[in-house]
Order: sequence, then C-alpha cells, then structure tokens
Amino acid sequence: MNRRLYLPDQPIMQIILCLLLVAAVLIPVLTLGAGANEPIEVSILLDGDEKAFDSPPIMIVSTTYVPLIEFCLVIDPDSTVGDYSVGTVTSLGMPISASDGDCYIVVNGRYLYTPTLCRMIGDELYVPLRPLASAFGLNVIWLPDTKTVVLISAYDLIESGEKYYDSDEVYWMSRIINAEAGGEPMSGKIAVGNVVMNRTGASFCPNTIYDVIFDNKFGVQFTPAYSGAIHRSPNQDSIVAAKLALEGADIVGDSLFFNVRNLKSWASQNRPYITTIGNHSFYG
Repeated sequence: MNRRLYLPDQPIMQIILCLLLVAAVLIPVLTLGAGANEPIEVSILLDGDEKAFDSPPIMIVSTTYVPLIEFCLVIDPDSTVGDYSVGTVTSLGMPISASDGDCYIVVNGRYLYTPTLCRMIGDELYVPLRPLASAFGLNVIWLPDTKTVVLISAYDLIESGEKYYDSDEVYWMSRIINAEAGGEPMSGKIAVGNVVMNRTGASFCPNTIYDVIFDNKFGVQFTPAYSGAIHRSPNQDSIVAAKLALEGADIVGDSLFFNVRNLKSWASQNRPYITTIGNHSFYG
C-alpha cells in the first residue's frame, strides 16, 4: 500500500511556518531580556579588604545594590540599627534612612538622589551603592571582569543637611515646587526644581532662586509667584524634592521652561522639546 505524505493547504502551511519563524526569533530575545534583568552577585573590597555579607550585594542591569543596614555595619560595626524593613540606622554618628520605592537616601540630613529606586529584596532594604558610598567619603571603582566593586576611602563624611542647605533656598524652592507641581509625581516635582536651578545659571535670568522665581523681566515666568499660590505651605514631598534639586538631582537635563502638556505656548513653539512628566512638558 502506497503511503502519501499529507501536506496542509498552502495558506495554512505558510501560517504555520511564519509562526515557527516568529517563535524562533522571539524565544531567544525573551530569554535574553529576562536574563539581562536577573540580579548578579558582586564582591566588595573596602580599602583592599574583601567584605563578607550575609545578604549579598547585587547588580541589577547596571546598578549595584547593597543591603542598607548590613553595609553600614560593615563600614561601622558599632552602628545603631533601627528597623531593617524601613531601613533606619545610625553609622559613624550619621542617621541614615530609606524606604522601599523611594528615589533617595537620607544621610545626615542630606537627601541623596538615586536614579533607580530603593527596593525590598527578601527581608532586607537594598539601596543603590554609589550615593550611599559618597556619603561615607568612598570612591567607587567597578571591575567588570571579576564583578567586583572597589571602595576607597578618599573624602570626609558628608556634611550635615543643617550646614549644607540654605534655609531661604529650601523655603522658596519648596514653595514654587508645591505651587507648580504639588500633585505631580516626585520626578515631576524634582523636574520643576531643575528648571529653577538651570535658570540661576542662564545668562538671561537672575542668579538666585528667589529672583528666578519672581523674575518678570520678560513677563511673569512663574504664575504662582504673582497669584499668591507660592505662599501656601508646601507638602512634605515638595520639601524633599526641593532638597533633591538643590543636591543636583537631574531629571530633565538642561530644561529652562515647562508648561501644561499639550498647551500651545511660546516655549513649545520656540524651544527644543525635552520630555513630558505627568502633566508638564519641558523644553530646553
């Protein structure tokens, strides 16, 4: 009896072949995408000595994370530990704290921006290493071949927030952020602060935060400064955003203007578009 190989109709066969081809392409891509985000354990050398951690430091994408409290105990075994899950500790006399989902670490009253968020991993709060290391006066060197972070003591401990922040700058910056972006996400609040800071260095603007906010040389620049809204008490996030902006946190690069998204304005028609965050669009 002759056996004949059965082939589906040509259109069906084409569909099957296409699906197989797509699967052949997508499966490696999906695998690579997942693998690229997998945590990689890293080693830490502090002034030449390798340090042991119960909860290992890890790299996620290109950011090295360390368990906050355990890292502080490695730096200062006499650190006073608060809450592991919240991340409160006093190390070398400096109060340190962070929270899951925050984009900053508070060290000695200073608000240090973390471009990637602090996060809970298991029962430990992990934070990006570089801003924390800078607070301890440590230089950071990455050795990719051995997946090792080298920390070298190079500077003094970070200056306290009480000494670093100018109270008038925080006062006015937090109020303009609250008035312009009080309901925006933290990134949108910091972005408004970036615009104010960028303007203090622009040739066509005054060079102080107060004068930038109340500048009307070319017309009113910040409406809340003249509507009275600037005098409302800022919410806590606006105060934090003000300090992050004063620390140099950079969300919108060289932006000098912003307005409500999709609003047709002088800036939207005459200045290069940078980005949109929440309800605001930013321009260079």
